[in-house]
Amino acid sequence: MILSLSVAWAVAQDLPAVDGQAWSPPIDSHTTLWTESSAVRDEGFADVAAWTSYGYRPLRALDRTGDREVLLSDLWTTDIVGSVHWGRFRAGADLPLVFLGAGLGPTAAGIGDLAVDVKANVLDGATGPVGAALGGRLQLPTSSLALPVGLGGTGGELYGVLDTKQGPFAVALQAGTRSIPRAEWGSTVFDDHFFGRVAGTYEASAILGASAELGVATNWSPRTNPGGTAAELLGGGWWQVDPMWRVRAGLGAGLGVAPGTAGFRALASVAYTPPERPDRDLDGLADREDRCPMVAEDVDGFADEDGCADDAVLVSLRLFDERGRPVPGAQVRVVGPETRNIDPSGPVELHPGTYEMRAWADGYDPVERVLVVPPGFSFAAAVAIPERIGTLAVRAVGPDGRPVPATFSVSGSPMRPADGQALPLSVGEHAVVVSSPDYPAQAVSLLIERGDVREWTAVFGAPSAAPGMRPDGIGAVERDDSAVADASRSR
Repeated sequence: MILSLSVAWAVAQDLPAVDGQAWSPPIDSHTTLWTESSAVRDEGFADVAAWTSYGYRPLRALDRTGDREVLLSDLWTTDIVGSVHWGRFRAGADLPLVFLGAGLGPTAAGIGDLAVDVKANVLDGATGPVGAALGGRLQLPTSSLALPVGLGGTGGELYGVLDTKQGPFAVALQAGTRSIPRAEWGSTVFDDHFFGRVAGTYEASAILGASAELGVATNWSPRTNPGGTAAELLGGGWWQVDPMWRVRAGLGAGLGVAPGTAGFRALASVAYTPPERPDRDLDGLADREDRCPMVAEDVDGFADEDGCADDAVLVSLRLFDERGRPVPGAQVRVVGPETRNIDPSGPVELHPGTYEMRAWADGYDPVERVLVVPPGFSFAAAVAIPERIGTLAVRAVGPDGRPVPATFSVSGSPMRPADGQALPLSVGEHAVVVSSPDYPAQAVSLLIERGDVREWTAVFGAPSAAPGMRPDGIGAVERDDSAVADASRSR
């Protein structure tokens, strides 16, 4: 018994400190068995998976005589894999638990090397034809086993990923370099090497899919690689059991007997994968597109696409004329953070911000001004709208209907030429007196209403005032409504 243990210990001491298999589970791909993905997940997205795998003869190497020895005949592991995403960045980890390791050394179980993996997305395949990412992995010497399932030192990887999806088909390519502590066994050298993986997937439905993959690895220096290039094929599929859980399984076989190539491999995994577009506040906007992922959007027609509740301000508008009287029938339109017509007869809700406001009413000139609504509960603003004035055009003709030189005055205003030019007048009754050097003055009282465009023609040719008018001296007139009707015209 003592002799047997001594021999096993001696053999274990001679085994190289290498990772006995080339395969490792993907950190965040949801459809492949080996190859990584360039996918961008939502901010804070996290998932975890348990991968169990069995490899038959995963590590074979050439001894010094050229004979091939099986260093690991059976390897059964379960990898606990998890990842967390921050926008285009992802951090992940892989902890292998060895349930069974058997070969030249003693059969054993324990912990393998912990790997920490980071990735940065360069091109988002969800918004373009191709996705791309760059990543790196640090492998820490945490193995508790004397078997070749750990490096015995720190290793690292640098890699790139390209992938694209066309309909139900997708292709992914991962390639990189791996740096490991140099180790030898017999004539086989384990050293820094290139690795590459290519995967093709087919999505049969929203919950079922299949994949096929090829992985290769070879030392950078062919002279230190008498064992050859490791190559392995994997095929499998996935099943989305429900929105939170996904199952994957696959089988693989080595293409040759190079170190790291399993003669046969079986894989299975169970993954907790929350929806890739979670909506924690249940407002219909994915957290990735939601500025306020924990506060639901209030659908009110204002900035409903940002995912944030928008606190409106109760705005009271008072519209008045020059005399301080309310303007009846006024209407208001605002253009700014929101664009809408509002009824100023009562309080309205507007969101804070700067608006271009236009107010108008029949009989009033429209007003345009800037309205600044500050944050708060309520806000009041007063807006003056000038009353729309009427106009009066006065002409003078002689007995023959031809124009004669004349001037006129309105309610005692300075005299001005009666040449038909429109004169703005306020709403109300006005006394109009027209004088000519060759004829007696003509006078009339005219009522100007909102928006009126009035014309009045004084006809000279008799030594008395216009029919129905009794001048009491120029500038002082008595109103006669029948004369007003006869002497004025409106258009």
